[in-house]
Amino acid sequence: MQFLLRWVIDNFVNYGTLQDSRHDLPARISQMEKVTDKVEKHLKNHPTSNSIRKTAAKLEFNRETLRLIIKHFLKLHPHKITSHEFFTQAAIGKQLEFSKVLTQMFEIAEIEANRIIVLDEAYFYLNGNVNKQNYRFWRRENPHSSVAKPLHPTKVTVWAALSIKQIHVEIWDGTITGESYLEMLETKFFPFAKKKGLVKDFYFMQDGATPHRTNDVFAALHKVYGDRVIGLGYPHFARAGMEWPPYSPDLNPCDFFLWGYLKNFCSADHPQAKEALISASQKGVSNISQAKIEEVFHSFQKRLDYSDGEHFKSIYH
Repeated sequence: MQFLLRWVIDNFVNYGTLQDSRHDLPARISQMEKVTDKVEKHLKNHPTSNSIRKTAAKLEFNRETLRLIIKHFLKLHPHKITSHEFFTQAAIGKQLEFSKVLTQMFEIAEIEANRIIVLDEAYFYLNGNVNKQNYRFWRRENPHSSVAKPLHPTKVTVWAALSIKQIHVEIWDGTITGESYLEMLETKFFPFAKKKGLVKDFYFMQDGATPHRTNDVFAALHKVYGDRVIGLGYPHFARAGMEWPPYSPDLNPCDFFLWGYLKNFCSADHPQAKEALISASQKGVSNISQAKIEEVFHSFQKRLDYSDGEHFKSIYH
């Protein structure tokens, strides 16, 4: 009855009459009712291949007829499949073990999680970095909106060392290499860390990016931080330190706080030049209060305290 009512309304609005000479409505409804079970069975047996076009071709149906069956007879709605990182039980186990070991280590040494310096880098784009999947226009007519996207969008690489005392940033006009990363550590970060008291009793934690894992970088880190380095491959090199578990953005304050905050801050003024983007990122860092930094490290401690592993999985869904 709902379909019949919809047909009556559509024909009256579109043609000014309740007669539609193009179709024999009773015959059409009868035909669709007969094949409804066939359509429903097909959709259940092929749950990941349900586009109207492909399904109509397989069943040898008219595409519009199939759409009406799915929408008005079966009352089904399209749902988009989202993808997420394939997260194995082994990876979950490594994160749980890492969290437990680190928490126990802090308890034994009577120090807190804010004794860790967390390091990471991210790309900041000047323009053209639009995720089309996040944009939808609900209009009666197509607005034909588009965004001009450069072939090679301008970007800078922002590297950050987040500690309880201060956030230190370095900016690359390009991609970080093993050589440039080592030079930055030796000429800029290590002097900064020694001046700010971020060496003694502090742990240096970095992710597994390739430039972070060269022998020269590990050797330089070992001279300054010794066995207080947390990073992929470092224990194999130094026979000390800890492995950084894979797929762990939920444990890295740069990932779960800093990058989102900075990118929102930088995009607010719509910088039109690379220099403005760099200036905005530096200003954004300076605007982060000490109270906010302490709050972030408190959140980091709480994430380490979890023991059921559920928080590790949720970030990917």
